[in-house]
Amino acid sequence: MKMKSRTLCIATAFLLAATIALAGGPPALKEGLWLLNRQTIDNPGNKKEVWPPIKICRDHAYDQYVLDLAKKVPGCTTVSESMRGDTYLVDLKCTIGKTTLDTKSTTIVQGDIAAHGESHTLYTPAMDGKTETIMFSDAKYLGSCPAGMQPGDRMDANGSIVHGGKH
Repeated sequence: MKMKSRTLCIATAFLLAATIALAGGPPALKEGLWLLNRQTIDNPGNKKEVWPPIKICRDHAYDQYVLDLAKKVPGCTTVSESMRGDTYLVDLKCTIGKTTLDTKSTTIVQGDIAAHGESHTLYTPAMDGKTETIMFSDAKYLGSCPAGMQPGDRMDANGSIVHGGKH
């Protein structure tokens, strides 16, 4: 169960990183502090969860590091990845135990200061009773990273900083 959870978290991290980083190429988003809001809906049952907002300090090198790490997750492959105008599309397939996760993600970039992402994941067969997850994420540029934060560090809703930099 621990490996399933870790792989699922890394696959999710890939989609979140894609929302901010856009590995497929231009347009590059501003480096600095970003606010990330996300919500998931799990089915069956239409179980909605709004995640606490986080602020993350990022730069292009850190974005690439996270995407490279996510692409190396055992059992996960990027089926396709493309940029069409201001829209970034990713299809991801992961196998966790006996379950296959098929994810289609769309991120719409708004200049270099905002992005909106939606992903749709199907689980075949169901994993922990889940057959589908829909994730919505919004990323917004806030400005320069505050003193004491470096790329990869995040600030939780309560203001505490979790150091994740030094990649």
